[in-house]
Amino acid sequence: MSNPWRGTRTGRYRALTNVWFYAVSSAANERELLEAVGDFVSSWTPTELSRLPESCRPGRLDSLGAIAELTFQLGECRLKLGPSDDRVTFERMYAFFLHANGRAARLLCAERAPRRNHR
Repeated sequence: MSNPWRGTRTGRYRALTNVWFYAVSSAANERELLEAVGDFVSSWTPTELSRLPESCRPGRLDSLGAIAELTFQLGECRLKLGPSDDRVTFERMYAFFLHANGRAARLLCAERAPRRNHR
C-alpha cells in the first residue's frame, strides 16, 4: 500500500514542507522509510544540493546504516559551517535526517523487541 503522506515536487503536497516529516513518522518498516528518504532527497534540485558542503551531500542511501552515517556526517559538518555557508539549506537537510535517523532507531528497536503474548 502506498504511503498517503508522501509528497513530490509537483504533487498535491508540494507546498506542505512538513510532508517529509509525516512521511518519515508514518513509515512502518525499513522499506517505507528508505522510500521516504529517497523521495525527500530527490525533491532537492541540483542547485540546492550544491549549496551543501560536498562531504554532506547525500549519496546512496540504501540502508538504515547509511541514514545513520549521513546523519553523523551532517552533524560533523554543522560544527564546521562558516558564515558564508547557506545555513538555512543545511539545517533543512540536517533536521530531516535527524528525524529519519530517530525513526530508523525506533523501527530497529521494535523489530528486535521480544514479542509478548497477551492472554
